[in-house]
Amino acid sequence: MNAKSTLQHSVFALLLIALPLQTQAALFVIDNFNQDQDAWSFNGDSINSGPLQLNTPGSTHLSNAERTLFSQSGAGSSTFQAVQAVGGLLQITNSVTSDGIASVLWDGFDSVDFISLGINAFLLDILAIDHDVDIDFVVNGTSSSPLQNFAGPGNNYVNFNDFSVPSVFNEVTSIRLNLRGPAAWDGQVKLVGAQNPSTVPEPDLFILLSFALIVFGLVKKQN
Repeated sequence: MNAKSTLQHSVFALLLIALPLQTQAALFVIDNFNQDQDAWSFNGDSINSGPLQLNTPGSTHLSNAERTLFSQSGAGSSTFQAVQAVGGLLQITNSVTSDGIASVLWDGFDSVDFISLGINAFLLDILAIDHDVDIDFVVNGTSSSPLQNFAGPGNNYVNFNDFSVPSVFNEVTSIRLNLRGPAAWDGQVKLVGAQNPSTVPEPDLFILLSFALIVFGLVKKQN
């Protein structure tokens, strides 16, 4: 067996290893914020906007879902908080002295059995946060996740097993996201979804697969 043949067999071996592992977890979109909506509160007042029917194609995988935004600015005069779904982002803006609380409620949708879908975590795709912000989810109004603190962008998962009543994920009928932070906190969320993070390929797998495909292309070209 010559060197070229040996290399070719090695590349095939790498592909056989990598391809079965190349299983991208299906993403269940709860909201990508493509439908605009806003709620503004001033001087400590609590304001809600909605419910808004999410009927733009591709905006959610929930059936018949409605979204309500809640905004409560920090106490005191001249404080405000804006909670907005605009341009494909959930944007929260607080004035200098406002330590506001923002919430998004999705309800009215047909019940979802996330467990049968092989999904075990909520995904929060944060584009930007400029202060430490505490975030939690409440499902069906009864099961809550522990407070998690986020201080920067990235994909963040909240595992269903960490909720106070994990059994609710067999029949989910409402989801609420709560965010609270210190004075002047701002944030942008790109997407709220659900996924099984354990089935998302690791970066090393992508490198291995890319290398195998490149080498395979070179060998084929030489032939």
